[in-house]
Amino acid sequence: MPPQPPSNSDGIPRQWYWEAQAEVPTASAELWGDHCLAQGAAGAHWLEESEDWVRMVCYWVGEAPPPVDAWLESFRLEWPHAEPPVRFTTARKPVENWASQWRAHFRPVAVGRKLLVCPPWVLSEPDFNPEGRLPLVIDPGQGFGTGNHPTTWLALALLEQALTESAPNRLLDVGCGSGILAAGGCLLGAAQAVTVDIDPRVMEEVAANFRLNGLALPPLRVCGGPESLQGTFPLVLANITAPVLLALAPHLARLTAPGGRLILSGMLEGEAEEVAREFARLGFSPQGEPLHVREGWAALSLVHPST
Repeated sequence: MPPQPPSNSDGIPRQWYWEAQAEVPTASAELWGDHCLAQGAAGAHWLEESEDWVRMVCYWVGEAPPPVDAWLESFRLEWPHAEPPVRFTTARKPVENWASQWRAHFRPVAVGRKLLVCPPWVLSEPDFNPEGRLPLVIDPGQGFGTGNHPTTWLALALLEQALTESAPNRLLDVGCGSGILAAGGCLLGAAQAVTVDIDPRVMEEVAANFRLNGLALPPLRVCGGPESLQGTFPLVLANITAPVLLALAPHLARLTAPGGRLILSGMLEGEAEEVAREFARLGFSPQGEPLHVREGWAALSLVHPST
């Protein structure tokens, strides 16, 4: 189900919700989405994108969102080096259109050779999966990750490739969002998943998405960063922005078992060289093709040294 429309304190549904649209420079799109969620948006997604910009929409289900100038200023203060949206508008929408507006943007997406990422409401449609792919059911909510964005698509495709070669006893999903990578990994053969995210709001969504996929063993969910974890994992995934990948590089290296696989996504193609160089300094080498690109975004599949 989509996020529920807002209600008054007495439980009576409101008649309106707010929709905020922004045209954001591509390099700032992930940060803007995170900022909107932190400001109380119930969800956010990409409507349209090019190499240089992304048109995004978020749904605001509480009181009216902050004034445009205040919202933009708070973004500048939080991310002083990121370019803010060039256009930003808010509009009040009738709640009766809430579900149809939310669901219209989430349709099945074929990923790699096996997976079909799909929202739960298409499962009753007779022809939603004509190729007979393995459904990966994700109910979009607070957490990003529906398979529509190139970074998620790349991470899932590389995950499928890695699990075709060997199925690990457990995997780690850093910055898990909706839990799509962890759930996909378990559907493809991983025995257990650990998910980590700094946003406590996504934790129940991760468990819910595991249940939607019939995965009896829920993931171990950790609210925080990878610095809070100990031990190693044969497969580590991180679909987050390039600056965060660089900042977390020592922890991602520490958590990847000797001979294990590290899949990194979330970076722009122009940022990939710096990220690859940093992880090469930590001893990682490319697995197969050194760089995977989709619509201006990039991902890396790396191997940790055996000793």
